[in-house]
Amino acid sequence: MSILGALRRVTGGAAEVDLTIGEAKRGSKAKVTVDVHVGSAAVKAKRIYVRLQATETVDIPRFSVPAPVGQSGGSQTVRVQESETVVSQEFLIAEGQEIPAGSTQQFTAEIDIPSTGLPTLIGKIIAVKWQALAGLDVAWSTDPSSGWKEITVT
Repeated sequence: MSILGALRRVTGGAAEVDLTIGEAKRGSKAKVTVDVHVGSAAVKAKRIYVRLQATETVDIPRFSVPAPVGQSGGSQTVRVQESETVVSQEFLIAEGQEIPAGSTQQFTAEIDIPSTGLPTLIGKIIAVKWQALAGLDVAWSTDPSSGWKEITVT
C-alpha cells in the first residue's frame, strides 16, 4: 500500500459517503439513503449510522445593557450570541457490512424526526438549523462520513 493510500485509510478516505434525506416533518419518519463508494481496498464497517442534530441560535448585534449599579453613565451596547443543541440523535442504518473494493452500495432506512425541536427557521436574530450526517464506523481509521448537511424540517 502506498503512503498516500495508508494516509487515506487512516483519515477516512477509504470510502466516500453520500447522504440523501427525503421530506422531513417533525413527529414523522423521513426516508434516508446512504450511498457508500469504496476505493481500492474493501471496507469493513461495524455499523452505518445517521446522526441528526438541531441547533437553536440567537444573535443580537446591538443589545443595550444598563450601566452597573453605582456607575454613572447610561448603558453600553454589546453583542449577544448563544447557541444550543436541542436535538441530538443517532440512528443505526446497518451493521456488520463488508463492502468490496471498487463498489458502491446503497442503504435505505427511515429515521424519526422528533417533534420536540422547532421547525427550520432563519430570522433576523434567531435561527433553528437542522443537520444530518451519515458515517461508517470502521476500526483503526477515522470514520468516513458525508459531513454535516443542512436539511429543512417542517
